[in-house]
Amino acid sequence: MNRFELFKLKCSKGMSNRGLNKIVAADGKMRKQRYSALEYARMAELRRTRFEFVDSFQSLNLRDVNQQFRAHKMLTIFDERYPDWLKEMTNPPVVLFYQGNIDLLSGNMLAVVGARSASNV
Repeated sequence: MNRFELFKLKCSKGMSNRGLNKIVAADGKMRKQRYSALEYARMAELRRTRFEFVDSFQSLNLRDVNQQFRAHKMLTIFDERYPDWLKEMTNPPVVLFYQGNIDLLSGNMLAVVGARSASNV
């Protein structure tokens, strides 16, 4: 599977990151370049959003999607620069969009974690 196929899947309604991870896992076994929308839906184990996804995927304007694809900086889980520590997550982001200097991912990092609804105490 190539980067553009992943981007098309990401642009389709009804496809979650969890579904993308299931497709990536299944594709690693099958090693096919392209699948039909219904095959993608089956691989992603879509149930409630299956028809929404199939309709959305089949109706994508490939010229517009290609233009968006070229306009965004991104990494996919297949890229060499994709951080190994992200792959260790239960549901790693299959496609990462970024701005700025991507080389900073290879240096030291700092994370700040806070509560969404902090209390006064």
